[in-house]
Amino acid sequence: MPNEMMRAILIKGGKGGSDTLYIGEAEKPRAGKGEVLVKIIAFGLNRADILYEIAVLSMR
Repeated sequence: MPNEMMRAILIKGGKGGSDTLYIGEAEKPRAGKGEVLVKIIAFGLNRADILYEIAVLSMR
């Protein structure tokens, strides 16, 4: 049975700041024994955290 795909927020190159995030397709995870799979229908980004990251990155 082929694995189902889902939309996901991914990170270019596997690491980096918020500028490396993009929406792409990823394999839908499967819940193992004793685990649950939660469907996220909305999320938010904290503006203060984004501004902090920008400030920290600009000091490098």
